[in-house]
Formats: sequence, C-alpha cells, structure tokens
Amino acid sequence: MDAKLIATWVGIATGMTAVVTFFMSINQRKKELRWKQAELARKLIDDLFANDDAAQGFYMLDGVQYPYKDFFNQPIIVFPNDVIKAINNTFAGTGLNPKDARIMFCVDTLLFFLNRIENSLKSKLIVFEDIKTPCDYYVSIIATNRSLFISYMHSIGYVELLQFCERFPSWAIQNETTD
Repeated sequence: MDAKLIATWVGIATGMTAVVTFFMSINQRKKELRWKQAELARKLIDDLFANDDAAQGFYMLDGVQYPYKDFFNQPIIVFPNDVIKAINNTFAGTGLNPKDARIMFCVDTLLFFLNRIENSLKSKLIVFEDIKTPCDYYVSIIATNRSLFISYMHSIGYVELLQFCERFPSWAIQNETTD
C-alpha cells in the first residue's frame, strides 16, 4: 500500500472515531441531563414535604388528624371541610378567625410549592413522570372542589397551578362534591 492510501484510511478511521465519540458524548449528556432532572424533581418534592406549613396543607386536605396549632399556638382541629370553609371565608372578605387564618396559610404555602413545580415543568427543568406521584393523589383531592380551587388559584395569581392540575387525569375525571 502506498502512503497516500494509508493516510486516507487513517483519516477515515479518525473521522469515524470522532463521529462515534461525538454521538456517545451526546448520549452521555442526555443521561446526565435526565439524571439532573430527576434529582431536581426529587428535591422539589422533598422541599415541599420538608416545609411544615406545606406538609400541613397536605394533611389538612387529606383529613389527617395532626396536632395543628393556630398562630397563637392554640391547638386546633382541622377537618377536610374546614379547608373549603376557610377558602369560602377568604372570598367573603369578612376576615378570618385564627383557625381559618392558619388553614389558609398552610394551603397557600402548599399551592406555592405546587406552582413552583409547574414552573419547573414548563421550563423543562424536570419531567412530569418524576413528580406524578405523590402529586396526583393531592390533585385528585383538590379536584373534588375544582370550581372553588380554580377561583382561588386565579384570585392569588397562580394560573400556572391550574395548568399543573390539568396535567393529571384525576383532575379531569374527579367529580366535584356538593356542599
């Protein structure tokens, strides 16, 4: 073989190696990005549950009997229907009693964190599959009073939160309760 032919084959082999390496690095970067997305999604969910007020908002919606306290450190008992009453009292504009004020603070904190998750989804920082559980369960609870929560989301400026809820099948199929 002459030197020119060898040089050509070496050049072709080098080029092919570079192309393969390039595609392998793209694949590796995709895996790393996916890992970072999953890691951020886990952190957002962990942050949500690590925040006592947001976690209590979940508990209140779920009907968990928990040693809640109002802002005066007085014990209160919260039933799921109390959340609906507190939202209605917020709309009534008559002022909130200490129990309702605490409920609304916890619910607002919870909605803040869920809105934050939606913002991360919209900007593709995370993917839906990584936050679907446990969020679907709580969206289905919120969906039982969908009209009230939609109005409330709009009133506090969390339009993105409505988009978050619409990602879940439970939002579309859940029947609203009648008060």
